[in-house]
Amino acid sequence: MSKINAIRLVNVNYNHNSIHISDETLHFNGRSTLISLQNGGGKSVLVQLLTAPFVQKRYRNLNERSFASYFTTYKPSFIMVEWVLEDDAGYCLTGMMVRKSQNMDNNEELELINFISEYTEPCEQDINHLPVVESDKKELRIKSFNACHKMFDEYKKERINKFFCYDMNNSAQSRQYFAKLAEYGIDYREWQNIIKKINEEESGLSKLFAECKDEKGLVEKWFLDAVENKLNKDNNRMQEFRNILEKYITTYNENSNKIQQQEKLIAFQQEATPILTFGKEYEASSATVAVKLNKIYECLAELNRFATKNETEIAVSNAELDAIGKQLVHLLHEEFSSNFYHAEDKKEALIVLKEDNEQQSSQLEEQSQLWERRRHILDCADLQERLNEEMCWNYKE
Repeated sequence: MSKINAIRLVNVNYNHNSIHISDETLHFNGRSTLISLQNGGGKSVLVQLLTAPFVQKRYRNLNERSFASYFTTYKPSFIMVEWVLEDDAGYCLTGMMVRKSQNMDNNEELELINFISEYTEPCEQDINHLPVVESDKKELRIKSFNACHKMFDEYKKERINKFFCYDMNNSAQSRQYFAKLAEYGIDYREWQNIIKKINEEESGLSKLFAECKDEKGLVEKWFLDAVENKLNKDNNRMQEFRNILEKYITTYNENSNKIQQQEKLIAFQQEATPILTFGKEYEASSATVAVKLNKIYECLAELNRFATKNETEIAVSNAELDAIGKQLVHLLHEEFSSNFYHAEDKKEALIVLKEDNEQQSSQLEEQSQLWERRRHILDCADLQERLNEEMCWNYKE
């Protein structure tokens, strides 16, 4: 079964806010671990907080301690538990982000977002690197509830890492969360029926062994009921198991060949163990190849996008060049037409000038003839006047 590897608590307050845990990680390394604290050091509080992600709402309160009493501000607190999965399958991070409810319209005291992250090697979504806090040289700052919720949703949309988040105030998502836990061998009924009951009181473990003084009593009082409840989901699996066992005993007594076949099957399974190991290695390699192929497909998609964009730009440029060419031809035609009409206008102006010159020449010629006549007339008049004078002189004499 899965084993607890580490625990991380962020922004946790208890004992009426007199004790504050800013960001602490406890490493168990998948082994049984003893946590020794003095009276009032927070053993029961620690157990209550660590069981909260694995039990239903009504089981979160421990004795007279209300789970909601630890969260009195709107800043989120984080409870994270990392598990070592079986068969070297990697790690599973189970966590809870919780704060005092800001919605006064419902009856919920707390806002809770539970999340699950599966990984095989250190990554941004593991227990040590999940970026729910920001630190600088002076202080450690916790990200807001909404910022973390948005970050979890973005992780959930990614395909590379297995990350899931659930709103625990939504009954449907709450059921999905506990069903997902069961896939990793974490059954909430075991926590509610065994672990929770042991820790309900300060001396819960002593009381347990007072009632169950030997292994038989412990198994009958605690573990058989838990196993039976776990198996009996829809049908009476325990009765079915008894019937199967009876049939097996009958078959065992009647047919020893089947036992020999079973021994051969066990031998085959043992010999097939290296093949199974190779198959798991192949499966892990295939997963790595799939991740790299996804990256390659993403690169190809990006290249196709750039190619499409370049083709579009080239088509736009060609269209602009065609438009510019048409405009150039139109301008050349306009220039030729302008020059042609300008020449025609100049030709007409020259013709008009020529006609004016000819008209002026004709007028000058007429004036010249007129002046010639006048001069002739003047010459005749002058001659007449001289004749008259001579005649007068002759007469006087």
